[in-house]
Amino acid sequence: MDPLSAAADEVALEGLDGITVPSLWIRLQARQPKFPLRFDDCTKELIWRSLASNTDLRFYQIPQERDDVVLFDRFKDIDPETGIQTAQKFCDTKKDVYPVHIVLESKDGIQGSCAVFKQRTDVTKDVRSKSLAALVNLEEVMERYGRKLVVVASQTLRFRTLIGSESDPDLKLNDDSYCLLERVGRARWQGELQSDLHGNYFKTDARKLHYIRKSVVKHGLITMQSHVSRVKSGQQQHSILLLLKRFHINRRSKYDILMEYVSNLLQELPGQFSTMVAVREQLNVTERTFKRVFQYMRAAKLVEFCKYPLEELDPSAKPCLTKKGNKVQVRCLRLLKPYTKKGVADDDDDDDEDDDSGARRRRAYPPEGRIMEKDVLSQAYHIVLSCGTKGTSKSDISYRMNVGNLESRMLCRRLERDGLIKGFMVDEGRQRTTKYISHTYSHTKRIYLSLVDESNGSIRLIQVTCRKKSKQSVETTRETYRLLRRKNLIVEAVHSFKVIEGLFPLQKMINDEEKLDGVRFKCCKKTILRLVHSLSREGLLKMFTTTVIQDDITKKVEMVVHPSIQPNDEIVHRLIEQVRFKISSSYSTNKRNSPRRRASTTASSPLQVVFDCIYPRIQWLNLYKCTIDTFKIRFFCLLNFCHLFIVLSAVSVFAVRGLGKSLGFQPKMHRLRVVHTFLWYVIYGHPTNPRLKRRENGKQNKFRSVREGVTGMLQTLTLIPHLCPSLVVFADEESWKKFIPPVRVHKEFSSGWAMVGDVLLCLPLSIFMQVIQINYKVDGLEEYLNDPVKQHYLVGVLPARMRRQLLYRRKYMFSFHENLQKLVYMGLLQFGPVEKFKDKDQVFVFLRRNATIVDTTSAEPHYWLVTESPDKPFDKRKYTFNTAEDIESYWFDLMCVCLNTPLGTHTQTHTHTAEAQAQAQAEALAIVGSREVCDDGTIPGDSKGAGGLDSEFFAHLKRNWLWTNYLLVDKTVCKQNARQTREVYILDTCIICFFFVGIEPATRNQRVVGGKRQKRKRTKKEVVKVPCKKKKGARPKKRSAAHDEADHRALKMMTRQRVYWSLQEDSLMMLCSVATHMLNSKLKRPFVPYCVVRDMLHAEFEISMDKTSVAVGRRTRYILKNPQTLLNYRICLTEAYQDKALMKQLELRKPVDPNKPKDCAEAFSEYAKILRQKFSSVMSTGDMIMPDTKQELFQRKRVLGKDALNSIDDIHTIVLHNLIQSTLAMTNSQMKSSRSFQTFQMYSKYNQGLLCQVFIQCRKRGLINRRRVHQPFGPKKNRALPIMPMSYQLSQSYYRCFTWRFPHPLCTDSFRFLRKKQSGGKADGRPVKEPPDVSDMLGFGMDSTGGACMASLSLMSLGLLNVFMSIPKRMVVVDSNLLDKDEEGDDDDDGEECEKTKKLRAKAQQASHTKYLLMRGLENVSFISRPWRMVDGKLNRLVCKGMLESVLYHIMTRPGLTHQSLVEHYKDVLQPMAVLDLLQALLDMGCLTKKTLVKSPKPSLFSRPVCPTRSEMGEMLEEPDAVFYEPTISCCLRLSQVLPNERHWNYYLH
Repeated sequence: MDPLSAAADEVALEGLDGITVPSLWIRLQARQPKFPLRFDDCTKELIWRSLASNTDLRFYQIPQERDDVVLFDRFKDIDPETGIQTAQKFCDTKKDVYPVHIVLESKDGIQGSCAVFKQRTDVTKDVRSKSLAALVNLEEVMERYGRKLVVVASQTLRFRTLIGSESDPDLKLNDDSYCLLERVGRARWQGELQSDLHGNYFKTDARKLHYIRKSVVKHGLITMQSHVSRVKSGQQQHSILLLLKRFHINRRSKYDILMEYVSNLLQELPGQFSTMVAVREQLNVTERTFKRVFQYMRAAKLVEFCKYPLEELDPSAKPCLTKKGNKVQVRCLRLLKPYTKKGVADDDDDDDEDDDSGARRRRAYPPEGRIMEKDVLSQAYHIVLSCGTKGTSKSDISYRMNVGNLESRMLCRRLERDGLIKGFMVDEGRQRTTKYISHTYSHTKRIYLSLVDESNGSIRLIQVTCRKKSKQSVETTRETYRLLRRKNLIVEAVHSFKVIEGLFPLQKMINDEEKLDGVRFKCCKKTILRLVHSLSREGLLKMFTTTVIQDDITKKVEMVVHPSIQPNDEIVHRLIEQVRFKISSSYSTNKRNSPRRRASTTASSPLQVVFDCIYPRIQWLNLYKCTIDTFKIRFFCLLNFCHLFIVLSAVSVFAVRGLGKSLGFQPKMHRLRVVHTFLWYVIYGHPTNPRLKRRENGKQNKFRSVREGVTGMLQTLTLIPHLCPSLVVFADEESWKKFIPPVRVHKEFSSGWAMVGDVLLCLPLSIFMQVIQINYKVDGLEEYLNDPVKQHYLVGVLPARMRRQLLYRRKYMFSFHENLQKLVYMGLLQFGPVEKFKDKDQVFVFLRRNATIVDTTSAEPHYWLVTESPDKPFDKRKYTFNTAEDIESYWFDLMCVCLNTPLGTHTQTHTHTAEAQAQAQAEALAIVGSREVCDDGTIPGDSKGAGGLDSEFFAHLKRNWLWTNYLLVDKTVCKQNARQTREVYILDTCIICFFFVGIEPATRNQRVVGGKRQKRKRTKKEVVKVPCKKKKGARPKKRSAAHDEADHRALKMMTRQRVYWSLQEDSLMMLCSVATHMLNSKLKRPFVPYCVVRDMLHAEFEISMDKTSVAVGRRTRYILKNPQTLLNYRICLTEAYQDKALMKQLELRKPVDPNKPKDCAEAFSEYAKILRQKFSSVMSTGDMIMPDTKQELFQRKRVLGKDALNSIDDIHTIVLHNLIQSTLAMTNSQMKSSRSFQTFQMYSKYNQGLLCQVFIQCRKRGLINRRRVHQPFGPKKNRALPIMPMSYQLSQSYYRCFTWRFPHPLCTDSFRFLRKKQSGGKADGRPVKEPPDVSDMLGFGMDSTGGACMASLSLMSLGLLNVFMSIPKRMVVVDSNLLDKDEEGDDDDDGEECEKTKKLRAKAQQASHTKYLLMRGLENVSFISRPWRMVDGKLNRLVCKGMLESVLYHIMTRPGLTHQSLVEHYKDVLQPMAVLDLLQALLDMGCLTKKTLVKSPKPSLFSRPVCPTRSEMGEMLEEPDAVFYEPTISCCLRLSQVLPNERHWNYYLH
């Protein structure tokens, strides 16, 4: 084609819309074959003049400028092997500059599409003259018209260009078909996809477009070929590519060519089969390509695989038998049908012709000749009659009578109209066929019709008998029985579940039901969609469609709903939220957003990453040194490893052993406690719960408006989490309850029910980490967990990437569901009815409010089954969960009972029969859901386990309450793999702060001492004043909470209804009260307003900025009601009045004018200032300026010694050392149930990993060892709490650090000797013959204790004791070894520990009572970090006495021992500060003297004697190696007075 004709051809191909001049240049430059001329201004001018002179072209001016066409190549992204177009490299959707607007029934015979057909103006006269010459050149055209000028070819030229020279030019097409042809022609070599045509351009149904295309294909104007593209979701989308016949190119993939080659090869071979080895040799392709070719051929049913013995194929081949004696089989390939080129199945036949190609191949009847003497209607009727009740189809009639399809259809319609035959639909495979039977058999044939039952709105299947003349009664239905049954199943499912997501649940339900009926064929998705649309038109259901965008993922969601459901109903929003949650936790989302996947596209290929990882494994496999068989095994192992590596690297999840526990994952029983407490809070205990509000009548109802708007807030928080950076605070406390919203209340369920999906949406991160094991690295997780506020964020509002990793593959749902199942086993929870189509998050649960614990502590020892004694049945205690304290009480009591139940002992009764019986009972614990609530406190199962639980629950095992094995293992971990562990999270409701119980004063013993004629003062009864009756109509006066601007500022800084008061603030207010009294003692009201006191507090303390004058006045009156504070107040007044100098100063500062408030305020301030100076000791830290940094502290003060404290963990390490010693040193009598609970809570406050490290250090040093329960003097079972250190005891190596050559009862014996000496009693109790002049002396036997000897020597050295010694005249020496010694028991306070028969256990009743006392608010004091202090703050008198005696004996053994030596000796057992406290106590008691060795400077030969300065002397005096201690003469006598009656702390030796 010449260049000028090519230009006219491009104009004609552009269609009725025409083409602008710039777009024409674009088309010509991209023309194929290539345009022969060079595109310069001369060439363009030449082309313009040829177009202007062409009579087949006309020129129009359109209203607006048209954009240039944008060309694209749809074939550049097609994989050459598979022939599939990839969507990853897809460009954006191209802009369509030619919108479809069909010109219908034009009078001028014009066909085509043009949006501005009626608006454009013909300007041909302005462009072309009558002599066909151009009136304007190209430049003038562009200046005058620009892109508004279009060139349009005539109808004849456009039509001939589209149909080509081989087609009939007189062909007539309708307007729609012509526009389709025009659209395809405009696409040139690229063609148009049929899916784009009906979806984007023509905006019509695919079925209508099929008929539009039908006539064009029928006349051979366009060609069709299949086109496959892979969309962004990874699925393959099949469509039809339409091309003009002149632009057709047959595009085939590599596999199509290979499949055709294999088919032709097999056709030429005898039998059309060959061995696989021979075929592969002929193909000469790789193993992967070879396998894929035959996979495609098998899927297309072109070939089949078969096996033949080798001896049949090749008798000469050897060996023909295997080692086992079987015949060697050879895999062969057999051709089933020849390969045909890929085409597009086109149903161009009439739609009414229900003929299928399979039916003709499966003819049951041979063709028959027609009898010409007989009419065709009679012959057709006899054919139908001969088929009996089975009937026959139109295609069979056409085949047997040898007539066309149209004629057979006419015959069947005529016979049916006359009532001679009856048609009905039957299912043949996946198709429906109309079959006809004679009227004589119609009374036995039943046709199933679909009728709507108005009572319940569901479909009923009824059978209607077809009679002979049934035109008026029943018409022919095109619905088969199988179709009606499918519709019935769908309607029943929709009526049952109200909302069903997607079509797959319906498809699965129908396939499962039909599979039970023996149907071999499966229902496809298109059939389900057709049925749903049909039911929707009938009004039996609705179908909603929406698009959900979550984490940059767009998902189309289809919902099949009940007709009564509206789009804005809550159940619809809930389903959308669940879809969002599923998207966040889906595998495809993680895979697509994986950083490894993104990095692979920029840095290196995945194959390179895999190769770098598996290269060391290849070396380890030694593939080059093995035999063929070994090579195959190892190679396939390597391939499996590669596959696993690729999958793991795609989702960026790698398991880290032990990470879940370090992040807070709890053992089984604590997980259940956490889940139970959490469920109770969101269902019953939330602040917005109306029942909770009614119980709190006296409290302010600040959440009144929250309940109404909670649904909207939840939708905002969960539906659009990225638009909600700040969470709603529901609980004003720093705990896991802070951001938890109330769970949704469903109308169809009563109180106590909740859906699991709603509960999961309320789950905070801190609870999530305790109940779900996350054993893989999550980016940014530790930062959130270490933050005191972020750790309580809801999981649904976390960053998208973190949320996807936490919810990876929805494993959290299965873990959470397992915890719910265990709560069902315990009788604390009940599942709702479990139905089809519902995931685990759509199940409803009911939280029971009643529970039972069986006290099994008195059971006989056994391995795992408890046995109830008939004489002493188990106690059963009922629990009702009304408050959070009830929940905590239940779990604490259950823990005490389970851990004190004597299970875990190997007995002879533990047989296989018992195991089988227990297993059978455990299997009977089926979780059967029901809507009938059963809340009677019963426990399911066999009740043979601890606490009355099932024996398979194993609640008695300690590892189910706390993990200790992984903490006790001393592992050597590389630095690069070491991870900082965090403390285990425990619910705030079960963590109770520790309280300090002060030691009662000694004067109490004098006040409560018993005896005769003792009178005790009775407490005065309070006089109850009768309140005055209020007058009717009188309203109570409302006080203002603020008086001035300062009060308003203080109110804004308040975070609670009541403020906290410190000791310094109380002291200052008490002194202000003293000043008020001294200024005017007769005045009942305050001398100055409380605003003055408030201003003094604001100026003095920063923590007082939130105190108002009203709060100051209230606190001042309150503290003076305390008897101790009132006593201090009176003492201050007395001391002030007795100080004459002070009174003189105060007299001078009285107010000048008492009636002026300003003068009174100034005088009051002066009085308070003077009193503060006098009583400065009261203000303990008011005038003290604390340094801000450690460096500033070292600059101000001189530090003698420094410990290596680099972090908070170092401080916790020191505290834990002392805590371990303190708890393990307690006796069984000291370890009461309350202290057990406090000990458990104290250890729970610290990092479990750090506790493990400290404990391992103590164990390595030999300071602790494993306790032995069977030892009679060892720790009893009441110490078996879920605490790791409580399973151990202090070792004898520990006690040896405090043991010296002096006997340990030295001080005790000396005290007893002194007591007897003072009372004048006998030392040994035996009568001694005394001389008359020594009758008032104490007898001292030769067998007296060492304490008596020490006391005597000390008193003699002090000159306080005289000794008289007399020797009997006769003495008998007796061997002491021959004497019988009487065993004497200890007279200590804890004698019950030596009794083997008594067993001290922590009863659950005691635990509950103690817990009740703890919850009454006794407690807010932390542990004092000293070994001689117990966890409740009390003094451990045994430990204190033992350590004081040990330090004293150490110094007595080596007098002059330096301070540095003492610290070095006790460094493994005591901290330096603890040693210093012991030494200071001994110094205060007068048992030691502290001396300092002052070293003079080293002299030289010519030096002068220099005396050190006072500062240098002070530095030398404070050096640890210069300070030494010496015992005093009366050291033991003084120490024995402190704790005289306490026995030795290492009582295991005695």
